[in-house]
Amino acid sequence: MLEYCARGGLQAVLDEYAHVLVEHLGVSGRPAAEIESDVSKAMREALTLRTATVAADSVSVDEPGKAITIGEKMRFRTRFAVRYGGRSQEAIQTIEREGDVQKAFNSPFWPFVLCSTSVGQEGLDFHLYCHAVMHWNLPSNPVDLEQREGRIHRYKGHAVRKNVARDYSTARVGCALSCGMREHPRTAHCAGRNCAREGERGRERPLGFEPEAAPG
Repeated sequence: MLEYCARGGLQAVLDEYAHVLVEHLGVSGRPAAEIESDVSKAMREALTLRTATVAADSVSVDEPGKAITIGEKMRFRTRFAVRYGGRSQEAIQTIEREGDVQKAFNSPFWPFVLCSTSVGQEGLDFHLYCHAVMHWNLPSNPVDLEQREGRIHRYKGHAVRKNVARDYSTARVGCALSCGMREHPRTAHCAGRNCAREGERGRERPLGFEPEAAPG
């Protein structure tokens, strides 16, 4: 298990998780002990989500008559995917459960798929570790569609971090090594005259924003 965690980069995963939680919980700038307490509590709540129980109909088809028979429901437990919404919002246990599901989904651990009704369409953030929305049906107006996509397309969201890692991590490290930089390539600017990224030296950009291509 320890070897698997080391090869899978579990420490890096937890480092990233702690980093995004600090801003997500709004504890930036507070005393270190308070930050540690709030972040560790959020991690613990995400990791202790109870397994979901779902039911599926047992369907049989009579070939000659094409008759369909619905048998007894099959019940099974799942961790990979859970549902959000679709139940009565008045029950206290339901409200607490959905809050726990949201916290767990906003972590690098299970569940990895969230099946939501229109309840999750507005006012909720799922961007920390979700990078794609699959629409079961399209809304009647573009505003609702933008609201759906806006649940994950947010500042420092998973989609943004994946793009930054893909486009800059290897290139920046290679640039740093070739130019002899002593600072970490994530924060430093290359000073080499022959560097391919020399034209971008000294230009700071908000996270996730790409520079415009120069006119040909």
